[in-house]
Amino acid sequence: MWVSQYLTANSFYEPKSAVGKVVSSTGDGSFVDASNQYSGVRALAPYGVSSIPAEDSDTVVVHTDRGDYLLSVMKPYSRLEAGEIELRSAGGASIVLKNDGRVLINGRTVE
Repeated sequence: MWVSQYLTANSFYEPKSAVGKVVSSTGDGSFVDASNQYSGVRALAPYGVSSIPAEDSDTVVVHTDRGDYLLSVMKPYSRLEAGEIELRSAGGASIVLKNDGRVLINGRTVE
């Protein structure tokens, strides 16, 4: 038993990720309350997509050799089909790329 306690307390490896909530965000990073508290955590996003995570968003903090990063977590929308993409702001604005080639902006088809 003392061996497992010693290894846990003196592990050379940090956790690979931690789940938590975004407490606050600015352009300089977010404060995340997870198993630890993380400050100045930058958000990961695909190339060309930028966002500042909304407060109270569920998130995963990922540890890398270049620092900590967060991934905002959002439940999938049931109206989307596999392969479709939706961008949504906290204020409710949305852009949906449909599988049939249509683009919906705030629910309206754009030609």
